Amino acid sequence: MNYLKECPNLRGIYKNTQRKWIIMALVSFLAFGFSFVSIILDLPELVSILTMAMGIVGVCALVCMLSARIITARNLKRFTYDELARIDRELPMTASEEGFYVTRDALLHGKGQFFLYPVRDIIWVYKNVMTVRYMGIIPISKSSSIMIGGKDHKRHGTAIKNKGRAAEFVEAGLKQYRNGIFFGYSDELERMFTKEFDRMLAISREYDAQGTYGA
Repeated sequence: MNYLKECPNLRGIYKNTQRKWIIMALVSFLAFGFSFVSIILDLPELVSILTMAMGIVGVCALVCMLSARIITARNLKRFTYDELARIDRELPMTASEEGFYVTRDALLHGKGQFFLYPVRDIIWVYKNVMTVRYMGIIPISKSSSIMIGGKDHKRHGTAIKNKGRAAEFVEAGLKQYRNGIFFGYSDELERMFTKEFDRMLAISREYDAQGTYGA
């Protein structure tokens, strides 16, 4: 994580996303340690079982924290040092919505998870809504996310509020810096991204060159 040493604003956001895993791990391991005390004090067996199980939660929290660190390091390598320094300088003056920031160089999400992606590599952005239905009929729960389709032909999802304005905020922000980004979901865009990706890239480059907005 040497990339963040001289980027205090980015480092602060990253540390905030990691803090929840650290707290969860500490609390879980403390509960796990208490399980031995509960055995010595002859407390109800259920207390010992539940507190001992917290050790698994602690391990899972550490795994998530390590995974997030690895993913962040990989994302940071997409940028040059100068780009990261510029992003860091612009962050205090950049508006945010649900932890999203858009600068000339990057789309950043720093709430819940640390996601940093180059604006130059974005080709498609859309809101995805997943609805869980009981017996395939009755809606039980709904979750929303912003999906980023990159020039690496991969999709990256970030959770958002179901009734929030994060999707509109991200779209408006990106349109300030790039014309060759497709917005919104359609069967045609899905087909292009999945089966005609080279064509999608070509159209994106054409929009960028001509100064014409994508879909």
